[in-house]
Amino acid sequence: MRLSGLGLEIRDGKPILVADRNGTADECVELEDLPQSIQLRVEATSSGEALFSWGSDGAVFHPIGKPFVMEFTVKTFLGNKFGLFCFNRNGTGGGHADFDWIRIPAATASNHFRATDWIPAARYDVERGVDTHRIEAKRPDQLLIRLSEGDFVRFNHVKIPERATRFEASVRGPGSGGSISIHQGDEEHLIGTLSVPAESSWDAEHLLSCPVTARLGDHPLTLCFHCAEEGLIRLKEFRFS
Repeated sequence: MRLSGLGLEIRDGKPILVADRNGTADECVELEDLPQSIQLRVEATSSGEALFSWGSDGAVFHPIGKPFVMEFTVKTFLGNKFGLFCFNRNGTGGGHADFDWIRIPAATASNHFRATDWIPAARYDVERGVDTHRIEAKRPDQLLIRLSEGDFVRFNHVKIPERATRFEASVRGPGSGGSISIHQGDEEHLIGTLSVPAESSWDAEHLLSCPVTARLGDHPLTLCFHCAEEGLIRLKEFRFS
C-alpha cells in the first residue's frame, strides 16, 4: 500500500508541518508562530497526481512535498481514498487533534459532462464490445481500443449549454479507418458522422472533427463505431465546439 499525507507535528515543543511519503518525511516546514488555525489541502489532478499545500487564511496556499502519483489500477476501482487521522508516533498515550471541517468540492456530479469540455472516452456509462488501454501505467488517461463494427459507448448525461456546430475527437493510430456516428437523446437521433482515415503512423494525438446539429440541454450521447476491420482507431476524448 502506498500512502502520502500532510500533517502537523509537535517536535521538541515546536510545531512542524510534515509532508509524509510512506512513513518517511518528504518535506518539513517549521512554523515560527503557530496560527490560530491551519488549512491542509490536497488537489487531485486529471493526470493522477495528488498535490499537497497548506495555508492559514483560507486564501493563500503554499505547496509542500513532491507530487504523489496515485495508482489507478482498473476502471471501476481506483484505490485512492482521502481521510483525516490523529496518532502518536512515539507509541505512547496522549495527544489529540481538532478538525473543524473537511470539504470535498466537485465541479459536477459523477459522469455528468459539459459538452464543451474534453470528455474522456473511457468514462462511458454503457458500452458494447470496446476495450481500454492505459496510456501511461497506473495513470488515469485511457484509450478506447479494438473498436469493431457495431461497438458503441453511451454517456447518459452530456449537457450542451450553447449552440454547438462541430464535434472534435482526439485519436491515435494505428487504425483501420471507418467512421463514428454521433447520436443524441434517448431515441438516439443522428446528429453527425465523423470520418476516420486509415492510419498506421499516428503515435501522437491527432484531432478529427465534423459538423453536427446538436440540441441544447442535457441528453444521452451515443458514439457508434463503423469499420470493415477491427481496430477503427484509438479514441482518447471528445468535445463539442
